[in-house]
Amino acid sequence: MRSRRSSGYDERGFGMSDWDVDDFSIEARLGDLESVVEAVGLGRFALLGMSGGSAVAPAYAIVHPDRVSRLVLYGTVCGRPPVRDADGEAEEETYRSMIRVGWAKEDPEFRRVFTTQFIPEATEEQLRWFDDLQRMSTSPTNAVASRIARHRVDIAANLPAIRAPTLVLQATGDRSMAFANAVEVSAAILGARLVALDSRNHILLAGEPAWATVVDEVRAFLEPDRVAAAG
Repeated sequence: MRSRRSSGYDERGFGMSDWDVDDFSIEARLGDLESVVEAVGLGRFALLGMSGGSAVAPAYAIVHPDRVSRLVLYGTVCGRPPVRDADGEAEEETYRSMIRVGWAKEDPEFRRVFTTQFIPEATEEQLRWFDDLQRMSTSPTNAVASRIARHRVDIAANLPAIRAPTLVLQATGDRSMAFANAVEVSAAILGARLVALDSRNHILLAGEPAWATVVDEVRAFLEPDRVAAAG
């Protein structure tokens, strides 16, 4: 398959995007994606949403059905706020406290808790890399605010409105985003196809078989657009 043009961006409050923000709502994040689409000059295009972006991408496909030719979701949220009991609420508050206390420290002890959720099958070198990446990627304040906002996303009821062909990929042992999320999302979107990946990693590593599966599946899924464009 010939190469494709791809465009990506750092979400608000992260990476090379502006960190001085206080609105991490789905509406604000959708507005960012709309701005990127217009700035790049995209017409009709395939849209990939990964992890936290797996809420923004469907939201865009719902609002702009004429712009999205195909939708790919990886490591997806379920599209609605989590239901927690008292223990679950206490656990979540513990995570937020760990971010506030330990995110910016040189010692990765607190960040390692999140690292092992994202890439439990990583080598020690890869774990250290991700420990450092988290600290450099955003501030503790933004990390907490973003986490709270992501848990408030509620678009599940609108997922059946998506008409773009949709591919959902999820690691069966993902400790960060439950496989049940992908089952729920793929069932809600008409004709969506779910691919189960044999991995415990939320962030797939280049050397593992699941990564090769993702590459093959996405290429095959996007190829009809290439054929149609050529024909």
